[in-house]
Amino acid sequence: MSRPPLTSRDWFGKAAAATILGFTLTMALTCTLAALSATDDDVFSAQRQLAMWLASPISCAILGLCFLFRSSAQAWA
Repeated sequence: MSRPPLTSRDWFGKAAAATILGFTLTMALTCTLAALSATDDDVFSAQRQLAMWLASPISCAILGLCFLFRSSAQAWA
């Protein structure tokens, strides 16, 4: 049984899954990084700034990779 080809049929469901679930995953990863690497309460420390600036590339990677799912149901699962 051959796999169906990748299509852009379910793009809205895939993008919605990446936006909603990806935001949650991004915040969890960056907050965990900030909490584990924090040495003081200064929000302008290098560790906290790194965590803040990593949020954008992580979100972009999740949004780009969400279209590799074959359907929007798989993206939400």
